[in-house]
Amino acid sequence: MTIVVALVVVIRARRLEWVAAAVGYVAAAETLWRMTGGTIFWPATGKFALSGLLIVAMFRFFPGWRRFIVPALYLAMFVPGVILAILHFGLWESRGPLTFNVMGPVSLALCVVFFAQARMGVATFRVMLWAVVPPIVATATNVLIGTVSAGSIRFTGESNFVTSGGFQPTQVSAVLGFGVVVCFLLAVTERDLRLLLVEIGLALWFLGQALLTFSRGGVLSMVVAVFLAAIVMSRRLRRAGRLALLGIVVVAVAGGVIVLLVNAFSGGKLIARYDERTFSRRDSIVDHDLELFREHPVLGVGIGVAETRRPPAIRGEPAHTEFSRLLAEQGLFGIVALAALVTIIAGALFRTRRGLPCAFFAAFAGWSLTEMAHSATRIALISYSLGLAIAAAGLAGDDEDETASERDHAALEVAAKAGGVNVTQNR
Repeated sequence: MTIVVALVVVIRARRLEWVAAAVGYVAAAETLWRMTGGTIFWPATGKFALSGLLIVAMFRFFPGWRRFIVPALYLAMFVPGVILAILHFGLWESRGPLTFNVMGPVSLALCVVFFAQARMGVATFRVMLWAVVPPIVATATNVLIGTVSAGSIRFTGESNFVTSGGFQPTQVSAVLGFGVVVCFLLAVTERDLRLLLVEIGLALWFLGQALLTFSRGGVLSMVVAVFLAAIVMSRRLRRAGRLALLGIVVVAVAGGVIVLLVNAFSGGKLIARYDERTFSRRDSIVDHDLELFREHPVLGVGIGVAETRRPPAIRGEPAHTEFSRLLAEQGLFGIVALAALVTIIAGALFRTRRGLPCAFFAAFAGWSLTEMAHSATRIALISYSLGLAIAAAGLAGDDEDETASERDHAALEVAAKAGGVNVTQNR
């Protein structure tokens, strides 16, 4: 039903932010579907839906498909790895490894192409951010119910499935951490006091639930994103710069209190968990990926094949670091794919205006890249977050946000009435 409603919005909506909001809602709901057994194409329902919705949206709003060359090159580098995977697993058996490893990059490339063509103001961008909050609230509620109804909880030095709603703690903490980032950015740019209190309250709730999962990856990504955004925002001395800085300090202090409370609830195990210097075997997987790259530097071993060739201690472990996976499974083509990804991000960075656009870009690009460093492209939000960063690169500056938003709305009205006229031409 969610996908159907989102598709109706994408087909009928006249404003770009509503289309992007529907796409973001689906991306944020993916983990909720998976943790409740509501997926169709397990485990890639969210990525399939995200990709399909973006394709429909681009045909409707951007039939010219501008700025697609570098993302297309990025995707083309996966073709040799796909062929090797089919030769290794067989045509039918390769479906699982390929969807697991390829649908993330596919949705990522489509997000880049779509949002690279979008032009909007900060107010419009905030609408898109609000759209991902409800499914994250639903995820946090499901996790909270599971935690409260569990009775006694035993905390150890590992991730906790009980406090993660019975699902993968890594993915749950990632989604909750993303919710913290979104609510933080909404809060420090909020003008309505009542909404400000709601945003801060949600951010602290998501933070507490993310810490309780005892999965460090999602919290690390959140810290990186918030830190980068705070650094940029703290330099905004004009207009609301001081207010933003005050909001950053308040959120930081409140977050510290939440950490202390969760640590006390876990009997001191939380601090001990973050004091560990282990990487949950991720370092061993990266080392093996690099070894495979040295043995197969041109073509790699094929997408999804690396986990079948790992040493006994990590046999069957999928890649957790997207960057090392590209080298091991795609060889030289993986290096080109990495170069294309760097080109996309660097190009967007150079286009980004100072102020709020730069803060948004830093937060969402930082979150996406950090997640790819320890969770590959496991969840659809990683792709959508990079798309938000690309959209932030095209945001109008602080003094132009309302004008740009109104101009964008007018262009989309014309496009909708004309039945799909290129918005960029109207602009």
